[in-house]
Amino acid sequence: MAKLAADRWDFAALTPPERLHAVELAAAAAFTNSLAEIAAPIAAPPAAPSAALAPTPEPARAGPPPVPLPRAEPPGPATHWVAGPRAPRRPLPARLTLPAGLAVTAAGVVGLVASVTATPRIGPLADPAALVVDAPATVAAETPERAVRRPRAPRSLAATPPAGPRPLARSRPLLVEVARVGVRADVTELGLRHDGSLDVPEDERVSGWYAGGPAPGQAGAAVVVGHVDSADGPGVFHPLLRAAVGDDIAIRRADGSRVVFRVYRVAAYPKTSFPTDLVYRANGIELRLVTCSGEFDRRTRHYRDNLVVFARRVA
Repeated sequence: MAKLAADRWDFAALTPPERLHAVELAAAAAFTNSLAEIAAPIAAPPAAPSAALAPTPEPARAGPPPVPLPRAEPPGPATHWVAGPRAPRRPLPARLTLPAGLAVTAAGVVGLVASVTATPRIGPLADPAALVVDAPATVAAETPERAVRRPRAPRSLAATPPAGPRPLARSRPLLVEVARVGVRADVTELGLRHDGSLDVPEDERVSGWYAGGPAPGQAGAAVVVGHVDSADGPGVFHPLLRAAVGDDIAIRRADGSRVVFRVYRVAAYPKTSFPTDLVYRANGIELRLVTCSGEFDRRTRHYRDNLVVFARRVA
């Protein structure tokens, strides 16, 4: 086997076992040289890139050319990394083509592993808790770890109050007018009787306002009552028998204001089933004019029904 130690091998003079052993030695030597060439540039620290991200040339040194590290492209819409060019391979002697081919194959596998290991890693990602799934991502090109900006909350729209007159301060009514049918009457204050029923004006020529409820112009239903007639003739509210939807009712108050209501319903109800809640309660600013109607009962000397004019404020 001393012939294998010579610098030049004469394969013709070798026996088959010696030839196989020579091939193994050649492959091992080529494999070791390739590992040394790859490890040298990886162990050295990479040169700092310039402001334009251009690679800085390394000073000339002895030995095989280093394998360049992968170069990072500037972040774009989809940030990724691209490996740089590989170093050229040195030609091998023609008589060692087969052993050198096996060695180069093994060295290529090791070089691939080393290249993947030396690839720079992307910086830390943003905190998952700060990410908004349904919001568009806004990431700075210089800092991939910047958190995604949250969308602005929509502005709340305040409800617009309905248009219409506002409630007025309390002031007693002095005069009631229904111009279309010819009603014009002074207004007095009324209270309740001992049995809880509403009192009536003593004079059939004047009307009476229930002072225990809202005044005309306040929120709620203001109630004004008047006689339809008497033994002497028609009463102050007798013309209300001709009232209709759309008529305007004007109330003059003690504070000098004038409040206008518009009729939206005229209805008659038996006194035995008078709709107290419907007449004395309302959500808006309303007015009720009440008088007698229907058939006259000669035994009780009263009319059997009540006529109610419903109106709401318009001015």
